[in-house]
Amino acid sequence: MPRGTVRGTTDPARHPERTRMRRGRPLTGEHATVVALLGGNKLESSTSDSCPGEALQLDLFCCRLILKHVGRNGIIIIYLSVSIEMETERVENERNITAVDLFAGCGGMSLGFEKAGVNVVAAYDNWDAAIDVYRANFQHPVFKRDLSDVSVSEEVAGFAPDIIIGGPPCQDFSQAGKRSEDGGRAILSVRYAEIIARCKPRFIVMENVPRVRTSKSMEAIRATLKAQGYGLSGRVMDASLCGVPQARKRYFLIGCLGAPDGFLDPYLEKGLSDHQMTIREYLGNELGIDYYFRIPRSYTRRAIFSIDEPSVTIRGVDRPIPPNYKLHPNDAADLSQARCLTPKERSRIQTFPESFKFFGSKTDINQMVGNAVPVNLATYVARALLEYRRDVSDGLR
Repeated sequence: MPRGTVRGTTDPARHPERTRMRRGRPLTGEHATVVALLGGNKLESSTSDSCPGEALQLDLFCCRLILKHVGRNGIIIIYLSVSIEMETERVENERNITAVDLFAGCGGMSLGFEKAGVNVVAAYDNWDAAIDVYRANFQHPVFKRDLSDVSVSEEVAGFAPDIIIGGPPCQDFSQAGKRSEDGGRAILSVRYAEIIARCKPRFIVMENVPRVRTSKSMEAIRATLKAQGYGLSGRVMDASLCGVPQARKRYFLIGCLGAPDGFLDPYLEKGLSDHQMTIREYLGNELGIDYYFRIPRSYTRRAIFSIDEPSVTIRGVDRPIPPNYKLHPNDAADLSQARCLTPKERSRIQTFPESFKFFGSKTDINQMVGNAVPVNLATYVARALLEYRRDVSDGLR
């Protein structure tokens, strides 16, 4: 059966490819006939003589659903707005969009963009431990380079990427860091913009902590990119509204050659969830606990949290429970009910898949996990960018 048709299935577990839906929930009912219409022509129908409540799963991966109508006698009519061939071509076209990841770390941003359909062709970093983990999880090359040297731009330009993505080190801007722009790491954000200016990809995506917005470095970054003709959208994104069970806020600066400033703002806004995702929503009972301990920056704050709330920000350091810890009034449970999360569990809250391979010292793993862009947050931003690109191609912008 070709993709884009509508199917009934009695065992979704045996046919996972049939359960992918762009929006909405699986339809349920007894003795329901499903009919797909494209331009007024029936594509296919199938009847389920199932028991009550059995799900009819719709494979709409290659189609855009614009109207759903439940007619008489249990007939469910689906109207599809574009041809299967056209939408398939769009999907393949998006897979041909290439990206290079600078300051890639262990690969959170790369993996998120790949999930959205972008073809990441190369990555760069200067930390051996993260490079080794990156190399073990991706098929494209990752290079060890000092990105403070803008001459690397010639090498990056050789890949002719459509997008340059990256999260330059943020320690010199963060609350937990020195808060000094005189540090060597702060200049890397400026170098990132200078590399972009030499390569001139169509799109750029930069991630950092919210404090970077008001920094002198950001002034220099914006000036460099504007001089090259980039329209810029800047927004602080709450990861818990973007498919991540973590109340982590990060600033994204997104650029497009020739676009007006603010070009991506409505696309970043319209897909946000109406509530913060909790750990239990994302992981279910995978952790095997209801409460966990995270050492606070100050003991004026609580340290015991419930999985029925978003995680606090996953940091690059983790410490054991102090033997003399005294309960805070706002702790979610008694200390006897909580434990620290493992590095792997912390990576899961960062939305790395279970299959992602981490190795090295515990200190290194904690740092690379904490420094990473949450995978699903990167996917959210990538999909917004791709939707904008489609609308421009279709003449809708």
